[in-house]
Parts: sequence; C-alpha cells; structure tokens
Amino acid sequence: KRSYYSLLILLFIFVSSLLAEFIANDKPLVIFHRKKVFFPVFKFYSDKDFGGNEILEANYKQLLKTNENVTALTPFIFWNYNESNTEIDQYPSPPTWQNKLGTDDRGRDILTRLIYGFRISIFFSIVHYLVSVFIAIIIGTTQGFLGGRVDFLGQRSIEIFDAIPYFFVLILLQSIYEPGFFMLAFLLGLFSWIGLSYYMRAESLKVVKEDYIQVSKAIGSGKIYILLRHVIPNTLTPLITFTPFILSSGILSISSLDFLGFGVQPPTPSIGELIKQGKDYLLEAWWLAIFPVISLIIVTLLFVFINEGVRNAFYNREEIE
Repeated sequence: KRSYYSLLILLFIFVSSLLAEFIANDKPLVIFHRKKVFFPVFKFYSDKDFGGNEILEANYKQLLKTNENVTALTPFIFWNYNESNTEIDQYPSPPTWQNKLGTDDRGRDILTRLIYGFRISIFFSIVHYLVSVFIAIIIGTTQGFLGGRVDFLGQRSIEIFDAIPYFFVLILLQSIYEPGFFMLAFLLGLFSWIGLSYYMRAESLKVVKEDYIQVSKAIGSGKIYILLRHVIPNTLTPLITFTPFILSSGILSISSLDFLGFGVQPPTPSIGELIKQGKDYLLEAWWLAIFPVISLIIVTLLFVFINEGVRNAFYNREEIE
C-alpha cells in the first residue's frame, strides 16, 4: 500500500507540474470584459484589447485593480516563476498569504519556482533515463549473448570508461559550450548506464542457456533476430526494478549540478538553484533552504517506496513461479 499510494502522490505531483501554467501563473485563466471572454493562458492580448493605449501585453494584475469592467478567474498561485513581488521591501521575504512559501533573493515566489522546477527535473530525468537505459540494454545484452572475446573486451572497456571522472568532463564542456537541457541529460545518461549494464549482461548470460534460444539457433535464426526477439525481452526484469531508482538519481543529479552552478542556467527555475540560495541565506532566510530541501526529500522518498514495491512484487512473482 505504501508503494501504491507513493505512486499516486508522485503522479499527482507530476501532473500538477505539467499543468503548472494553470496552477501558477501571472495570467488569469479566463477574463470577462464587456461581454467578451478572453483566455490569456492560451493567447496574447495587448493592453488595447481592454481599453488601454499600449500594444504590449496587458499587465493583468494592474488591470484587475484599475479596470472595474474586468473580472477574471485567476490561478491558485497568481505568480509567474520569474516574476518579482514589487510590493515587498526586502528580498528574500518570509512566507505570507501572497507568497505561501516566501520569496527568493529576487522576490520570486518559491512555491511557483518549485512547481516549474520539478517539471524540468522530471523531464531531465526521463531523457537521462532513456539514454542510459538504451546504452545499457544494447551493450549489456550483446556482451552476454555473444560472450567470449566480445564479453571480455567489453568488460575491460567498461572498466576503463567507468574510471573517467564525468563531472570534470561536464565542467570542461561547460567552458566550451553553454550547458543546455538536452546536452546535460545526454551526458549524464552517457555516464550512468554502466551499473545497469552489468545486470543486463548477467540476465542475458542466463537467458542464452535456455532451450528456446538453442532451438532458435538450430532453425537458422540470425544473431540479431535472436537478440532482439528473444534475449532482450527476457532480460528486462532488472530494468523494471531499477527504473524508479534511475529516475530519482536523475532528479538528484540535475539538482546537484544546479546547486554547484553547472546545470541549467538562470532564470530557469530549479530546485538545486533554490537550495543554493538557501545556503547563501541560511541564517537570514530559513524558508529558502527548508522548503526546497523538504520537497527534494519527499520526491526521493516516493521513488524509494515505489522501487521497494516493484522489487517486492517481482520477488513474490518469482517465488510463486
């Protein structure tokens, strides 16, 4: 039950982050003005559309205060992730009714940045997961299936590759190129497949001894066909059990890089960047450190509980079989 409810909670958080524009935004969801309906979340509206003189996008907060003919349905959090609260005198500011978790060092709403930051983190983790899993499956199963010199040389090459300090590689590349989202996810995935490949290799070594593999070879099936049709589908148990762990490690990795300043660059919202601000204002602004750290701990624990449930489910199935 703990794993089941953890999955539901995590899905709720993920779906909420996908709908972040409808939950936390400085644009109303719906505006009613002189018997007309406007949808600012989906479409650009200038100040002229509401009786003003400017061609720039309307300042909706100011519009709601000054124009009596305008009524609106606003998001639950009426702040954009990069919008500063100009009504307060000092940044960062403690939690208030306006900013429920306080503001950061630029007056931006922390809760809003956490919601958008989690969406970036989970998408980063998914890309990192796909890259690392793809490499692990291809290399691990190929080694176990072919065996012999291929397996021996592959293992020695992996040991050499594993000795490369990937963090310094990231720093070097950052000095040459601007660190983008997909580049970081790809590079982390490029160095994160090794552990999983060992399990995939071990499973394929076991699978190639099965009778159906020998029968497939006997009837003349090609190696690529056997690998794709029989070996890989029957070696995915480690992948399924390791999936929650890989996803959580991706979130922790991007948060760590952001904390050290080598991740996605400001003003992109990031959990790691908020934690870094919390370290800088540890004595003056406790909320700036506490809330991002708690959110990261909660997400990590949810993945741990899910991973525990998946592992137990597979162990119970194997015992029944």
